[in-house]
Amino acid sequence: SARVHLEGWSGWRSELADHMPTPEEEEVAASYALELAELTFNSKPIINSLTMIADEERAFSHAIAGVVLRKIGSALADKKLPIIYLLDSICKNVGRVQE
Repeated sequence: SARVHLEGWSGWRSELADHMPTPEEEEVAASYALELAELTFNSKPIINSLTMIADEERAFSHAIAGVVLRKIGSALADKKLPIIYLLDSICKNVGRVQE
């Protein structure tokens, strides 16, 4: 299911771990990860651009969610806030994926 679950972080990790990505999802994920690598500080233009990409690639929400969550998990503590701002922007501006 591509629907966002807000019950907790562990539910997200479990759902994403159980999902086998398609080649298209892998391609979108790799491209999004490259763009996300540019978000090293709180930059509204970069956050807006990444949010627009997430909106345009709604069909690949699992892949994008996985990239963002892995980035939050692997980022140093002082580098997490811009990624959390991105997650907030996606939630507010892109919304839920309909199944």
